[in-house]
Amino acid sequence: RNKVDVIATYSTVAYTSMQYLGMEPIHYPIIRKLYEQQDCYAFNKNIDDNIIQKYQDALNKVRKTPAYKELLERYHMVVQKE
Repeated sequence: RNKVDVIATYSTVAYTSMQYLGMEPIHYPIIRKLYEQQDCYAFNKNIDDNIIQKYQDALNKVRKTPAYKELLERYHMVVQKE
């Protein structure tokens, strides 16, 4: 039987792929973080700061909703505390 000893990847990608393949991500715990990365959005430097702030405000509002938390849990994207 083939066996994998370690996988080094972005956890969100790994867990989403595992779910797609019918695997249970809970059986593949994160043992050690190799690198911490945060997602971000980039805007053209000519975009008005008010537009960027409106975008940030809307994103912050969405992050406080139960639906957002449900999506994070469904796709195993819940932030793990060290």
